[in-house]
Amino acid sequence: MKKELYQKVYIKDQSDLPTEDGVYFVAKKYNLKSAGVKPMIYTVISKKIWLKDIAWYLQPIESPLPEISDEDILNLLDYLVKFIKRTR
Repeated sequence: MKKELYQKVYIKDQSDLPTEDGVYFVAKKYNLKSAGVKPMIYTVISKKIWLKDIAWYLQPIESPLPEISDEDILNLLDYLVKFIKRTR
């Protein structure tokens, strides 16, 4: 199973805007409770709209942890069960 990590970036000024065009999950400054988080396209053209209307967005980041397969998890659990049985 692939998992993606995101960093919440609050927009205070132009330096906080995304560096790449794309679709980002955003929360608007107004109606946060009713609007929730929605996907929105960011481009150079939309900079002014983002500065005016967007409170924060989710920036994809690389995982600091390596991918762990289901098989690796099962092997680890098996090892732990055997270890606990030996120490009793």
